[in-house]
Amino acid sequence: MRILPDTGTINTDAYETRIMVFAPEDMKFSAPPASVFVKFKDLEYSLRVQLISPAKLQVTRKFTNDRQQFYAAEDYDGLRSFFEKIVKAEQTFIGYQ
Repeated sequence: MRILPDTGTINTDAYETRIMVFAPEDMKFSAPPASVFVKFKDLEYSLRVQLISPAKLQVTRKFTNDRQQFYAAEDYDGLRSFFEKIVKAEQTFIGYQ
């Protein structure tokens, strides 16, 4: 669950989301996925999964944008690759046993 301050707006230029994930009772997590860091020009994204205890993980994701509004046509492939890597990272499976 993501809880935001009641400001009426969300700053999409920089955000950090932390999520605690708990394994089902009598289960434990296997090794957490590798961390991901992706950068394209003024855009940065990171995803980190930390094993807090055998049955508890903390997932932290960050995104920052230095507000460059426009990209040249020749930047398209790099920008597309940046967002494809984010989508892939967000679809990572977390296993437990």
